[in-house]
Amino acid sequence: MDLGAVIIAVAGVAGTLGGSFLTQPAAERARRRELELVRDQDELREYLLLRRTCYAELNRDARQFTTALNHHLHLLREGAVEEAHRDALDEAKRAHRDRYSTAQMIAPDDVLASARVCVTS
Repeated sequence: MDLGAVIIAVAGVAGTLGGSFLTQPAAERARRRELELVRDQDELREYLLLRRTCYAELNRDARQFTTALNHHLHLLREGAVEEAHRDALDEAKRAHRDRYSTAQMIAPDDVLASARVCVTS
C-alpha cells in the first residue's frame, strides 16, 4: 500500500467522522427550534381558548345582569319588589363584576369598553 492511498483513506475517514461531528449540532439546533415552534403554537392555542372562554362567560354574565336589571325595573313599576328580587339583582351584578375583573386580565381594551357599560350601571 503506498503512502498516497493511506493519506486518501485517512482523509476519507476523517471527512466522514468530521462531517458527523459538524452535522450533529445543526440537527440538534433544528430539533430544538422545532420543539420551540410546537410549544409556541400550543401556548397560542391555549391563550386563544382562554380568551374565547373569557368572552363567552363575560357575555353570558352581562346578559344575565341585563335580564335581571330589566326584570327588577318591571317589578319596580308594579311596586312588587321583594328582598329576594333585590338579592337576585345583586347576585347578577356581582357575578358580572367578578367576570369583568377576570376579563381585565385577558381581554383587550376595546372588548372591555363594550362590557364596561354594564359594569358601571
